[in-house]
Amino acid sequence: MSTDRPTPPGAPWVRTRLGAARTAAVLAALLAFLVVLLATALPRAMDRGADRALRQYLKDGGVTDTSLVVTATSGGTTGREESGADLDRTVGQLTDRMTEHLRPAPSGPVYGRRGLRPRALQNPELAAPEGVPPKLEVLYLQGLAKHAKLVSGKWPDDGTTPQTVLSESGARTLGAKVGTVLNGGGGLGMTVVGLYAVDDPADPYWTGMGCLVSACSEYTAGKPPYQYWEVGGLIGPNQLEVVGSWGEEAENFWRLPVDIDRLRNDQLADIQTETAAYVGGTTNVELAYRTGRPALRITSGLPELFEQAQAEQAAAAPLAAIGPAGAAGVAAVVLCLAAALGNDRRTAELRLLAARGASRAGLLRRLLGESAVTTLPAAVLGGALALMLLPTFRWGNAVLAGTLVTLFTLLSLPLRVVAPQLRPGRRPGRRRLVAELLVLVVTAAAVFELRRRGVSAANQGVDVLLIVAPLLLALSGALLLVRLQPVTVGALARWTGRRPGLVGFLGLARATRGTGEQARPSVLPLLALVLAVTTAGFGATLVSAVDGQRHQAARFQVGADTAVLLPEGAQLPEGFTAKADALPGVHDAVALWTEDEVFVRDSDLAGTPRVTIVVVDPAKYAVLAHAAGHGEFDPAVLGGARADGTVPVLVTKDLANLAGAKFGLRTQNGDDLSVTARGIVDTPATVAGSRSSAVIVPAGPAIAQTPALGHVNRWYALGATDPAGVTALLGKTSAEVRTSAAVTAALAHNPLQGSAERMFWVSVVAAVGFALLAVLLALVRAAPDRAAILARLRTMGMRPREGVGVIMVESLPQAFTGTLIGALGAVLAVLLLGPAIDLTTMVGAPVATGLAPAVTPVLGQAAVIAALTTLGVLAEAALFGRRQITTELRAGDAR
Repeated sequence: MSTDRPTPPGAPWVRTRLGAARTAAVLAALLAFLVVLLATALPRAMDRGADRALRQYLKDGGVTDTSLVVTATSGGTTGREESGADLDRTVGQLTDRMTEHLRPAPSGPVYGRRGLRPRALQNPELAAPEGVPPKLEVLYLQGLAKHAKLVSGKWPDDGTTPQTVLSESGARTLGAKVGTVLNGGGGLGMTVVGLYAVDDPADPYWTGMGCLVSACSEYTAGKPPYQYWEVGGLIGPNQLEVVGSWGEEAENFWRLPVDIDRLRNDQLADIQTETAAYVGGTTNVELAYRTGRPALRITSGLPELFEQAQAEQAAAAPLAAIGPAGAAGVAAVVLCLAAALGNDRRTAELRLLAARGASRAGLLRRLLGESAVTTLPAAVLGGALALMLLPTFRWGNAVLAGTLVTLFTLLSLPLRVVAPQLRPGRRPGRRRLVAELLVLVVTAAAVFELRRRGVSAANQGVDVLLIVAPLLLALSGALLLVRLQPVTVGALARWTGRRPGLVGFLGLARATRGTGEQARPSVLPLLALVLAVTTAGFGATLVSAVDGQRHQAARFQVGADTAVLLPEGAQLPEGFTAKADALPGVHDAVALWTEDEVFVRDSDLAGTPRVTIVVVDPAKYAVLAHAAGHGEFDPAVLGGARADGTVPVLVTKDLANLAGAKFGLRTQNGDDLSVTARGIVDTPATVAGSRSSAVIVPAGPAIAQTPALGHVNRWYALGATDPAGVTALLGKTSAEVRTSAAVTAALAHNPLQGSAERMFWVSVVAAVGFALLAVLLALVRAAPDRAAILARLRTMGMRPREGVGVIMVESLPQAFTGTLIGALGAVLAVLLLGPAIDLTTMVGAPVATGLAPAVTPVLGQAAVIAALTTLGVLAEAALFGRRQITTELRAGDAR
């Protein structure tokens, strides 16, 4: 009888291993969930942000520019006068042709007929502010009753006499009422049969419709200009022939607003093609044939808006891409650190299994099974959650990114754990050196190529080199730091070894030699910190430069931080200058007199007989010109009158042939001034908007010769001045108050660039979080060895506080040097790549090409990351370090 017993089945590997390391399995699942969630969410968030920014950018353009505006002369191919029904039929033919990319907006089309010239009214009882009779424009608008309510009278009917309705506000301004017959001259008359009130003046229905909501204040073209009123009158659908007779000529129009909320950024190229077909392509020809209107004309501001949007997106693309790229790099480092931590935990076990006959393929299969059980469910959950929380039409990039990160997470631990078993005991020193040299060569080549060719043109998409070069610089810095840190920290450790106390020496010695089997500190936590700081510093420098250039461009446009401008011939109130100079925030102010159309006499200046003069205190004006960055000069050049009685002046570049010459200036009031040109300057910002040919005249000698030049009509100030305070000092004076802050805000109001900046800062926060996690993982990786040493030292009398100090001294040098190298990498990236970057499109105004290094934004990012790292290390040492030491003391050293 056989006594053999069946071999008991082996314990399930995956279940046994996960049950033995539950905490590690949970942490691995959480890490997989987090990185896959962020990887899947990033493309979705970028798509949503790009769509939202594009739509807001187009909406800021206004209803008229985001519509297809169709115009045609009346009659079409039939040659007969049309009615409202004909216009209704045509609008149906036009909107039916609009496809998915260019759908009509829910507000619906606005169409009708209008005269091309308003007619002056001959009624003597109507308002004429400066003796100029008012004018009436006659229109037909379909659907008037849906957007306005009748206040008095009736809507126009099909009577034999021309009838119109006016807005209640416009009729009140003109002095017209129901029953008034508006006399257009030449036997034309229009009876006012009703008054209406607009339901919502902001309704797109009324946009671009002239003076239908209220009367418009217009001015004649002569000099001096005279004011007159203009109103719009609406007629019924069956009296369209009146429009042509009243306006001398008429046209039918259909404004088809595009549904902006349905436009998608990824379809922008197709939308541009379709819009071009409407404006001047095959669709235009087809609609002209279908509607029977050969003279059909379609215009739109959409092509220009689309082109501007693409330019804005291309300008902001580096900022939008460098943040996510840096965050992705730091996240990859964290995954590698997690795999290294798993390798340290499993090395002894796997070597034992290999010694007992386990094959590498078998170990790899078992480890893949472990990793799949922990990683795949968490990754699927993270990806599904990202897709659900961030809905958008596009899912391909998100799923691809999530899948790649899932594979990386799935394979990182098995490959990292099994790889050292292939050739145990061998150190990859030579291969590592070759790889590091290769990284340095690639970095140098990328920087050289980018410097040689500059940044790619906007129409070529994102410049990959501009995104990769800062990251390569960060990687090179981290590799060099790993090579140099043992030398520098080792020297410091030797110095502390000769000093009293054990904390500094022990911590620095461990920081020098690394932990476990490593011969040097790990490059991974250093790389995470360097990548995070370099990415944040480079992007923050770019954002700071754009903000600074916007402020400078706004100051140049205004001429100062605050400017008070008066119409020609007007003067500032008595005492305004002294009171304004004393306002809070004003630190440099100058009052001046400017006058256009000043005649140049006794010169050979051909083609420019008139110039603008600026009569001002030279010293104060030089400060203003320097702050504005244009028109700078030495005020000593304009000091005092010359012996020949002429006043020294400066002329702009287009008057260069007057340099050194004597000539005369005659104002519009006939006052003469003899001057001598002592130098040439750029056109000063204070004459922006007037003729560019200008003469800078010192106030003292000029007023002494011509007292009439002592008036003041402009005031400029530097500093944060409250515009309301300036306006209050002006009283009833009609003046324009401009501020650089308002211009800066207008330049900064760019939804496309705002979206890129938000994406950058969100990515920086993610990168910093991952960098902090990398530091904590490095501490956890070194914890067993450190706990054993500190436990032995505890038995020899080391206090708990000194144990925490050892942990801090061991970890912070690496963290601080990593932060410092990252900051230097950011500055170096700006120095090497900055000259190739053009900020004009991002600023919104012409600026010089190049990005200059800035210490403040880089140090700000580095300080924040260093502070967070210090807090993280302190928390780990205080909360977990003591517990590990206590556990070691209780269990003993099992190694």
